[in-house]
Amino acid sequence: MTCMKSSELASVQKECIWSLSNLAVGSSKLVQKMADLRVFEDVIGVLHQSNGDEGIIRESAYVLANPWSTPMGTDATKALMDQGVVKEMIELLALDTPEKVLKVVMDGLKDAVKKGMVLQITAKEGAVNPVVSLMRQMDAHGRLEGLSSASSDVGVRSMANTLLNALTLDE
Repeated sequence: MTCMKSSELASVQKECIWSLSNLAVGSSKLVQKMADLRVFEDVIGVLHQSNGDEGIIRESAYVLANPWSTPMGTDATKALMDQGVVKEMIELLALDTPEKVLKVVMDGLKDAVKKGMVLQITAKEGAVNPVVSLMRQMDAHGRLEGLSSASSDVGVRSMANTLLNALTLDE
């Protein structure tokens, strides 16, 4: 973590984040430990200071998206939500985001919506999916519509439409 935050060399930061992206796809316990250590917040901080470095953006997207594909518990899901992981993925939904990054982020959001359903089901009656709720608050719908209609990449358009359907079905 120290090398990622203290280095001013983008190449060093990128390698540190790459290592974390491999850990982020690990077990539920590992993801929970990363959340406990606030690794995701640190990665988001480096991402915000990346000056548009495509390597840092790409590797950060993997760190943010990878945990959602693991079978993690509700505590880890809540921790990722609290640390702004979903918010940051939504903010990356933009036409100027590289297509590979968009695909990683949208895949992560698709899995996050599923984890949000688990939170919704295990909560009290009348609860909403917190991931979908945040996506609506941040106008992910508008961002996804823009990607669906304006992206030159057929995979990006298809994934945007899949997420739009998920948002619509949850209404």
